[in-house]
Amino acid sequence: EMSADEGASWAAASAPSISRVLALQPRLNPGKFAVHEIVLHEWIWLFGDGLISMRALSAIAGTLAIVAVFFVVRELLALSESGSNCARDEEASDEAAHILAAAYTALFFALNLVFIKYAREARMYSIALLGALIQVGTFVRTLRRPTPPVLVLEALFTALAIASTFTMALVLVPESLFLVYLAIFSNQGFRHQSAAAALALAGGLALLVGPAVIYLHARAAAPPLLAYAWSSRPPVWAPLSMFNKATGSIGFPVAFVLLLWGLARGWRQERDAVMFVLLWLVAPPIMVLAGSYLIRPAFVERYMLASFVPFFLLVALGVCYIRSALAQYVLVAIVALTAIGHIYAYWRHPHDVQWREAAAVASREPGHSIVVAPPYAVDVVRYYLRRLRSEQLVAVGTSNDATIAIVADSGVTPTDVARLTAAFPGLLSRLRGVMVRERSDLWGREHG
Repeated sequence: EMSADEGASWAAASAPSISRVLALQPRLNPGKFAVHEIVLHEWIWLFGDGLISMRALSAIAGTLAIVAVFFVVRELLALSESGSNCARDEEASDEAAHILAAAYTALFFALNLVFIKYAREARMYSIALLGALIQVGTFVRTLRRPTPPVLVLEALFTALAIASTFTMALVLVPESLFLVYLAIFSNQGFRHQSAAAALALAGGLALLVGPAVIYLHARAAAPPLLAYAWSSRPPVWAPLSMFNKATGSIGFPVAFVLLLWGLARGWRQERDAVMFVLLWLVAPPIMVLAGSYLIRPAFVERYMLASFVPFFLLVALGVCYIRSALAQYVLVAIVALTAIGHIYAYWRHPHDVQWREAAAVASREPGHSIVVAPPYAVDVVRYYLRRLRSEQLVAVGTSNDATIAIVADSGVTPTDVARLTAAFPGLLSRLRGVMVRERSDLWGREHG
């Protein structure tokens, strides 16, 4: 069923005009500019706002991201002059070896449960990830052949990726560190290319100034941000656990050993490429973990979707550096099948909240107003009431006039749960992840 976050995306994208989308989006779904909502707005105009239709946009972008992974890996592996020994036989060319590694990486990434989860949601993450991958690809191409069209594309996709969600700015950290690394350690004449790449990154950030003004103006009148109220401080091993979620506990040890092997062999033979991959792998999770301890907890794997690409690239290199073709096929099969098993085990059990059923229960009481907790889930209830053609009013969790309360199991503090339970003692329905309650005066009158 639609999630509360998807409800916010729908509410902004379904506005009657682009200007209204720009005004609503920072209030409903902060932390990004309205790139996804504008695209979804036009998508809804063409195909309607059914849940399958809206999610299809993300699925298409996610599918294109798998293709982008293939080409990004080919660009990365071409960074090192020494070439790759990742091949099935000694006579294979470097280009064929790069294609093989890129194909393995794309396969492993496509079977990543975390990626699949967010590619199935009507949210911005697939579009943001696609933009970030193209940005990384153009950044690497600039380091190899800095032509004017590539520089323009690097700047444009730097702006587009960050505008889609601010967390995609995390990819700039490994890129900046890699430029420093090239300036200090590289003997391959990267100095001119590094300056061009840095200039394009700065140009991309400059392109964000105008959208930032619009965003801050709309955000100024918005209520305080409550998006992280549910989040708890992550353990120090959270970055490792994040990648374990992608492969599953059974497949992770195999993938991790292959990653170490790929890192060790690649460091000797393709040092520049592997250095960038290593920075891309570790820098974003470490920064988010540090921010979770120093500022506020916000360690969520969807913020670091792009970091799964270097993880699976190193796994693919670990496979490729094994000379036996049969051994390669066996290892690829093990990684792929354990990933598929992990996906199957996850989807055997429902993980969504039954907002649709909750809205249906609440709509049985015509003329009654509804309060929703947590407040950011208001729009998903509005979506389902609209589909049910209900005219009931929906308010946030602070309303004192509501007669029906829809209260989620997560995202609501124990204090608020106790307050709402006292005000709405009548339990109309207990559903997966949510309950529907009725106010005390109505409950007393209807149940004696």
